[in-house]
Amino acid sequence: MREAFKAVRRNRGAAGIDKVSIAMFEANLEQNLAALMRDLKTRGAFRPMPLRRVMIPKGGGKMRPLGSRRFTLQLEASNADDAIS
Repeated sequence: MREAFKAVRRNRGAAGIDKVSIAMFEANLEQNLAALMRDLKTRGAFRPMPLRRVMIPKGGGKMRPLGSRRFTLQLEASNADDAIS
């Protein structure tokens, strides 16, 4: 999970709907990683959380929606990607 955090930090992951930034999560890194691991082990089933939706510019003056996940979900996804590859 620590490697997943490093990957999210390296990719400059943005705060999601939970408004947790990399700096906020890193301030109590050990406690936050331990809590995340406990949550993953006891959850039982995957329950997706809502996304924070923002509009970003696209060519020709158009806009498109972009969904930002909860910060801990970014870590979970990064950790799962590492486990698969």
